[in-house]
Amino acid sequence: MQPQAKILLIDDDADFVEATSTLLGNFYQVAVAFNGQEGLEKARTEKPDLIILDVVLPVMDGFEVYKRLKQDPQLADIPVIMLTCLSGRPAEDLGVEDYIEKMGLNVMELLERVRMLI
Repeated sequence: MQPQAKILLIDDDADFVEATSTLLGNFYQVAVAFNGQEGLEKARTEKPDLIILDVVLPVMDGFEVYKRLKQDPQLADIPVIMLTCLSGRPAEDLGVEDYIEKMGLNVMELLERVRMLI
């Protein structure tokens, strides 16, 4: 049996983290971080296959976390889905591989995007 892919979810909304990690946990291993600095540290120790990263985070915002991930040769190839409240902007405008609008998040869309990037 092939090992499950690992996802790192970086978000400071405890309710969102609980619901999303429960959903994703049905299909993947899930690690969680609640601020940007913790997220970077867990990315280094957990070596996830995908990172789901909120934009608005304490300690260090998602854009700074993303920048540091891509500057680190050991982490640069990990795909990132950015969660944002910035609606209607192409992912390249945000400088990320993919993004999902957090408001009205469609669970099936999230699962499909995760599947495509892993």
